[in-house]
Amino acid sequence: DSVVSELSDQLSKRGLVKAKANRGMLNGSSERTEAFTGLADATGSRLVHSRGNTAVFWSGRS
Repeated sequence: DSVVSELSDQLSKRGLVKAKANRGMLNGSSERTEAFTGLADATGSRLVHSRGNTAVFWSGRS
């Protein structure tokens, strides 16, 4: 998936990445949480914080 590869690239460069989901893509907080958690699992990072359509991921590298 292109989102996973881009997030992985950014995490390897920066270590801490803030990402934003488009409003129409995810409906409801449980769907957003599930998507953000899935991205964290797929990239080997940790979901540090999420609020609304924005999430912060940390890889522990950099």
